[in-house]
Amino acid sequence: MNRANTYQKNLRIYFLMLFVLFIPGAILLFQMGYNESFLLLNAFHHPFLDSLMRHLTHIGEGALLTAIFALIWRKKNPALVACLGIAMLLVLVLVSPLKHQLFESWARPLAYFPKEKIHYAVQIDLYAHAFPSGHSAAAACMLAFFAVAFKDRRWAICMAWVAAFAAYTRVYVGAHFLGDVLAGGLLGMGIAAFVFYFLYDRLFAYFEKPGAKNPKWQLFFLLAALLTLGISLYELIRTYYL
Repeated sequence: MNRANTYQKNLRIYFLMLFVLFIPGAILLFQMGYNESFLLLNAFHHPFLDSLMRHLTHIGEGALLTAIFALIWRKKNPALVACLGIAMLLVLVLVSPLKHQLFESWARPLAYFPKEKIHYAVQIDLYAHAFPSGHSAAAACMLAFFAVAFKDRRWAICMAWVAAFAAYTRVYVGAHFLGDVLAGGLLGMGIAAFVFYFLYDRLFAYFEKPGAKNPKWQLFFLLAALLTLGISLYELIRTYYL
């Protein structure tokens, strides 16, 4: 089995597993509705988990892990790195207008419930631009490419669990409703599928041409990854210490 077929197989496993993990949430949302499903899930919390969740929810920001992935894989598989970068840019480009224009009136839990009634573990108060969840979309998209980076299907299954967990953290900390994170996850999966199936083979063929893996491309990937890494680290420091 060649590399492309192995990647496609692992990607299908990732999508299938993540979709299966989303089914209970979709059933809960359908049966209980937007508000009640959020209150049910958000009610399960513990001080020890609070200290973890407020940090682990940053998985969905994506930029830091994307930069690290690019630094590691830029020489081994530049086509995969390029696909990941394009996909994450598409997430940014598509989620923002959905949040701020098409679904501008869809608010976050704090807009509907008093802060003392829900479990809220976000450092700043968020009220607007809830749908879809950008963190969930970014996590589902990014981890799809992580899933195909290794040939082991168990790794793909593990990445699906991480993506589902990243989506759940947004409900746990009180930043999103269940419907927001499910929609974001499905959007991220769709973007990853589109980019991989339409671009990966073309980019892989390009980078396999003589001279395509030249120092200029390697330097571009390196600088882009380092810039993204620097911005991500600055944002984390600003969030926690500034």
